[in-house]
Amino acid sequence: MIEVRFMKLATDRQTTAVAAVLVVLDDGSHTFTGELPAAILDTPILDRTHPQGRILFYDDPLMWAKNCHKAFRGPYLSADISRQTEKPQFRRGDTPPDLIG
Repeated sequence: MIEVRFMKLATDRQTTAVAAVLVVLDDGSHTFTGELPAAILDTPILDRTHPQGRILFYDDPLMWAKNCHKAFRGPYLSADISRQTEKPQFRRGDTPPDLIG
């Protein structure tokens, strides 16, 4: 799960305020709330590790959310990851915790 807060510059031009919040769950489902249009999710994010060199939100919501701070980093709109939980990584042969017992 990852939570991204989109921050925009307030009218006093000295402070920022939360303009929208994106929450993406591990299964790819998401919620987007706030005053920004959901069309912001159509912004491609550059990623050299991806075969096409960019990530679209609906192709990989979690990866897009993890990397969106690279695209939204200006003074008027920025993206900050406010919460992130990683799925545990298991090596081959490890017993997942829910099967121990």
